[in-house]
Amino acid sequence: MTIVIGASIIIGVFLLLAALCWGVRWMERNVPLDRYDERQNFARGNAFRISFWVGMFWYAVAMLCAAGDLLPVDDWLLIYGGVVLQVMVFHIYCVMSSAALPLSEKPMPTILIYTVLGAGQLWDTFTNVGAQEMPLMGRGSSVWFHLTAAVCFFSVAAMHLISLFRKEKE
Repeated sequence: MTIVIGASIIIGVFLLLAALCWGVRWMERNVPLDRYDERQNFARGNAFRISFWVGMFWYAVAMLCAAGDLLPVDDWLLIYGGVVLQVMVFHIYCVMSSAALPLSEKPMPTILIYTVLGAGQLWDTFTNVGAQEMPLMGRGSSVWFHLTAAVCFFSVAAMHLISLFRKEKE
């Protein structure tokens, strides 16, 4: 019976991934390939390189902290923190280089989306802590999971706002 359940989970994951790939391909069928100019592509490549090495450094430090049991958090939270840090470094570098959005797109919808996502993460954090469903700190707490996501979303929105104000001054 467990073999059947395991096989159905594997088949379900495969079908989900296939549907996602098809959906992305279908959505991008009319998107021009040159959405970003050469300068933006170069800046995005640099951002990817920098975020990759920041992530590798983070994972090395996280591995040492997990091996020595130096931090009172779960190991999965250290991995999640690395992913959030990499995404944040990539996006902030792209925003500072004016390469986060194609030239034809306006930044206000992006700012609004990141602000709403950050507010949702904060709301989830405070409602869970207020209901005392989870401890504030220590092992087994997912408060830091929501707080790091909120900081990531709010910092990216703030960088978009700063970039927008900087463009308006020029």
